[in-house]
Amino acid sequence: MVTITVGDKFNKNPTTHRIGMKYQMQEEIKKVLRENVNPILAQHNGAAEFSAYEEGVVYVRMSGSCGTCPSAQSTLEDIVKAELTDKLPTIQDVRIDMSVSDDLIEMAKKILNKEV
Repeated sequence: MVTITVGDKFNKNPTTHRIGMKYQMQEEIKKVLRENVNPILAQHNGAAEFSAYEEGVVYVRMSGSCGTCPSAQSTLEDIVKAELTDKLPTIQDVRIDMSVSDDLIEMAKKILNKEV
């Protein structure tokens, strides 16, 4: 079990501090996506889901209509990246996570096993 301590000025463990700062940034990213980005994308039946945050780079998975849209890269640049970097200036870049979701893999397994 990892203990995450945020804002503890007496914490001398830099690893715990980095984990806490990363967790805090992830929560701020999710908030911007939820409050600023997704209401815009929802107008087109889409959304951006937080996937990862590593060394100043945010990875998002585009879902709904945005997940299959040929203009997803433009949406990422014009809306998602613009909002995130405006609200959180320490973000250096935003990229689309093209990996397959665990839910999709599980559904594919069920289809192949004729469970659906």
